[in-house]
Amino acid sequence: MFAALALLACSVVARAEAPPPGPLRHATLSFDSRYDRIHAPDGAHCLQNSALVGAEIETLLDTDLVVMAVTGDDYTSRWSSYHGLSDSDQTDPMALSLRQLYLERWLGPARVQAGSLAPIKGAASTSGLEDLGWIDGLRAQAEVASGLVLEGVGGSLADLDTPDLFLRQRSLNYGEL
Repeated sequence: MFAALALLACSVVARAEAPPPGPLRHATLSFDSRYDRIHAPDGAHCLQNSALVGAEIETLLDTDLVVMAVTGDDYTSRWSSYHGLSDSDQTDPMALSLRQLYLERWLGPARVQAGSLAPIKGAASTSGLEDLGWIDGLRAQAEVASGLVLEGVGGSLADLDTPDLFLRQRSLNYGEL
């Protein structure tokens, strides 16, 4: 029993510490399992998994392609229930959704990103958005004076129950400076 609980708390993470040779600049593979007591009237228990695959790939003209696929069925969730511990529990399919896919280009002290962006900005973020989420749009950042960085984001933050970027509905409703 204790061995089974210890197995449930496992986490496997593989990250490249040094940049690998070739166009792959960075890669992340993460898999987590947990035991969870769902806050339901019957106090249901379940076993859950989470997986994340991410990469940063150098493309033509010094532009990077950044990609991240994660399990979970909405903007803030990365967990999928794979085994309910009561007869009435339903399980979720553990499917990876491509949440973020964007191009990034540095032009001297300025950076431009376009696509389905990570909501967390470079140095600091005051938005309070979940880092596994997305903003579909454009981000521009520039150092305007020594140590002073100006950053703006515009686009769509909608359809929060659809993590797959190819299935999301979009509307121009988000801006941040």
